[in-house]
Amino acid sequence: MPKNSPWFQVLQPQIKPKARLFCLPYAGGAASAFATWQKTFPAGVEVCAVQLPGRGARFLEPCFTQLDQLVAALTEVILPYVEQTEYYLYGHSMGARVAYELACSLDKQGAALPKELFLSGARAPQAPARKSPIHALDHDDFLKEIEELNGTPKEMLQHKELMELTLPILRADFEICETWRQEIGHKLTMPLRIFGGQEDVNVFLEDLDAWQLCTSGAFNRHVFSGDHFFINPKKDELLALISSYINQ
Repeated sequence: MPKNSPWFQVLQPQIKPKARLFCLPYAGGAASAFATWQKTFPAGVEVCAVQLPGRGARFLEPCFTQLDQLVAALTEVILPYVEQTEYYLYGHSMGARVAYELACSLDKQGAALPKELFLSGARAPQAPARKSPIHALDHDDFLKEIEELNGTPKEMLQHKELMELTLPILRADFEICETWRQEIGHKLTMPLRIFGGQEDVNVFLEDLDAWQLCTSGAFNRHVFSGDHFFINPKKDELLALISSYINQ
C-alpha cells in the first residue's frame, strides 16, 4: 500500500501480502479504531484501515455528508490497489454502508471485487430505519442521542473541548447514514458475512437478514451478545470469525 496516502493506514505492511482487509470506521470513528487488529491475523494478511477526511491527520479536511460523494472519492483512490492482491472489505455501522456501496461502485466499473464483504451493525439498504434522524438536532439533544448509543467513551463525553471538535464529524457521518437511500441499488455476487448485536435497539435481526437480498452469493449472519457496539467487548470473537473466513 502507498505509505504517503492520507486515505490508508497500514501499521504492519506485508512485503507480499496474500490478502488485504480494508476496514471502514463507524460514524465518528477513525483509522485508529483498527490499530490492534493486525495482530489477530496471520502473516500475509495485511490490515489496511481507511482514514476518512476530517479525522486524525486529516482533521482540517471537510467531512463528507453524502454517501455517494464519499464512495466516488474512495473508489478513485482504492482502484490502483484492488488489482494487486486478493482483498476483503469490513465496515461497522456507517462503515458497513460505505463498504457495501464501495463494492457496488467497483462492480459497476468492472474492477476486481472483494472476495467477501464483512458487514456489522448495519441494516440492509431496503430495511426501514428504526429511529428518527438525529443529525439536525440542536446541540444538547444531539449529544444526548450520541451518549445513548454507548459508542463514545465517558471520558471523551466529559471533555467539553474535545467533544466540540468531535460533534461536527459525528453530525456529518450521521447525515451520511440517515440520507442513505432505502432500496437495493445493485446486487452483488460475492459472499456477505453479516454480524450484529443481540441487544442492538437500532438494528434488528431481520434488518441483518435482509442483507441476503443484496447478493447472489453465500450469506451468513452471526449474532453476538451486546448492543450496537458489541464489536468492542466481542472484538476477539469477531476477529477470529473474520480470520476463519479469510483463511478457509
